[in-house]
Amino acid sequence: MNRKITNFLACIALTMIVDAKAQEEIEEVLVVAQQVQTIDVQPEKTSRLISAVIPAFTYNAGGYGGFVGYNPSGAQLVHTSVFVNDVPANEPGSGWYDFGHDIATGQTVKVITGPNGVLYGSGSIAGTVLIQDTIKSSIILRHGSNHSQLSIAPTDNFQLTTFNSHHPSVRNDNSEKDEYKNISSKLYFNIGEFTVTGKYIDYDYDYDNCYAADYSLSNNCEQIGSRHVVTIQNDNFTIGRSENNAEYFTDTASTYVNKSSRDYFRFINQSKLSTLFDLTYGLDYNKERYNTVTEENYAGFVSVNAEVLGNKYNIGARQGNDNQNAYRFGFERGLFYASVGTSFRKPNLYERYGDGWVTANPGLIPEKGKGYEFGYGVLGFFKYIFDESIDYDYSDNVYYNAGGYTTQGAKYAQSFGPVAVMFRYNDTEQPRIAEYMGMLSVDKDVYDVLVSLKYTFNLDRHPGPYDGSKLDDLHKVDFTMSKKIDNLVLNFKIENVLDEKVDVVPFYSNIGRQIYLTLAYEW
Repeated sequence: MNRKITNFLACIALTMIVDAKAQEEIEEVLVVAQQVQTIDVQPEKTSRLISAVIPAFTYNAGGYGGFVGYNPSGAQLVHTSVFVNDVPANEPGSGWYDFGHDIATGQTVKVITGPNGVLYGSGSIAGTVLIQDTIKSSIILRHGSNHSQLSIAPTDNFQLTTFNSHHPSVRNDNSEKDEYKNISSKLYFNIGEFTVTGKYIDYDYDYDNCYAADYSLSNNCEQIGSRHVVTIQNDNFTIGRSENNAEYFTDTASTYVNKSSRDYFRFINQSKLSTLFDLTYGLDYNKERYNTVTEENYAGFVSVNAEVLGNKYNIGARQGNDNQNAYRFGFERGLFYASVGTSFRKPNLYERYGDGWVTANPGLIPEKGKGYEFGYGVLGFFKYIFDESIDYDYSDNVYYNAGGYTTQGAKYAQSFGPVAVMFRYNDTEQPRIAEYMGMLSVDKDVYDVLVSLKYTFNLDRHPGPYDGSKLDDLHKVDFTMSKKIDNLVLNFKIENVLDEKVDVVPFYSNIGRQIYLTLAYEW
C-alpha cells in the first residue's frame, strides 16, 4: 500500500479516536449540493425497471432482454456508477451496468446527479444509481400482447418472478420470432443487527446476427446467463459478492463464455462533530475477476459538510491504489447549488485483457476528467470534461485511447399538480445520445379510477460511425387506467398508443403497440 494511502487512512483513524466522545449518529449520508431523486418502483404499473429510472425512456434496441445502459447526461456508460443492494454493479468486464435483465418487481431507486467519485468510486463522475430491492407480501399477474409476468411473494422475505416475452425478430432483416425468458428471485431477512439480502436472475435471450466458429453469420443466436448479488450489512459494514455469467450460442453450438465476479467490503461511518460540521468517512475494497484475470482495488474516503452563515459546503477526498483518487467540492445556499469533482477510471479487465473476440491492450491509459453541476431549484446545468477516454475499434476488435471529449447540457423537472414535466438538453460528442429528451405526463382521478397519459421523446440522436447519416427520432405515448379496491389493484395499460414504428438503431426496430392487464394483490 503506497505511503499516501497509508497516511490518509491514518488520518481517518485519528479522527475516529479524537472525536469519538463528541460524535452523534447521523441516519443518512447527506452531501451538500447533491441532487437526489428517490423512486419507489411500482411493478403493477411497469415491467421494466429502466422506465422508472429514466422518465424519458422510450425504446431500446433488441426489445426485452436487449442491452439498456444509463447515460442521460451524454457521458460514456462507464462514468455512471450503479449499486445493487449496496454492492457496486458495474461489470468488471464491460465497466457498465446492463438494465436489460432488470424486471420491475419492487425496488427503491435513488438517482444521484453530478460528480460523486468520493463516496461511490473514483470513476463515478456522471451520476450514481442506487438500486435497493424491496419485498411486499403480494401476487402480481400480468398478461398482454407479447409478454406475461407472475410474481409471488408469500412473505416479506422472499419473492419469485417469472417473465416471458414473445416478440418479432430482434432485427428487422428477418421474420423469425424471438423469445426472452427471465426467472428472478429475491430474499431478505435479519440476523441480529445484520441484514441479509439476495438476488438471483436466470435468463435466456434470443437475438440475431451472431458469428459461428467459422465466422459465418447466423440469426439463430442465444444468450443464456445468470447473475446474482448477496449482501450482509449493518449501519457501518457491508460485505457482498456479485457474479455475472453468460454463455453464447450460434445454431445451438457454444461459441464463447464470459464469467465475472466481485467480492466487496465497505466500512462507513457518519458523525456530527458539532452543530455546524458533519463527517462521513470509510474504506472500501473489492476483488474483481473477469474470466481468468483478477485484480484488487482499495481506497479510503472522507467527506465533510459544513454550514457557515447560512451557506452549506462539502469537501471530500478519496485516495485509492493505482492513483484512483477523486476530489469534490459542493456549495449550497437556499435553492442554489453547485458542485465540482474529479474523475479517474482505470481501464477495466476486459478493456485491458480482451477475450477470444477482443484483442488485449494492457497499455491503455486511464480516463481522467472533471465534472461541474450547478442549478437553482428545478433548473440545472452540467458539464463534464474528459482529458482521456477509452473507445472500441470495431475494425481491429480492440479497445484504444480515443482522446478527450466534452459533454454538457441543461435539465428541468417540475410538477404542476397532476402534470409532471421533464426536459433535458445534451451537447455531447458521444454517439446515439439524444440532444433533446423529455417527458410530459398527466394523472387524473375519474370516478376513483386513476387515468394517466404519458408522452416521452428522444430527438436529434447523433449517429455513430456505423449508423449511417441519421438516426430516427423516438416518440412514445402510454395510456394507463388503474383502480384500487382495498388491497387489490387492477391496471390496464397501452404502451406505444400510436403504434410508432422506428429503427432504434439501424436494423433494430422498436416493438409496436402493446396492451396488457395487470392484477396485483397485497396482504
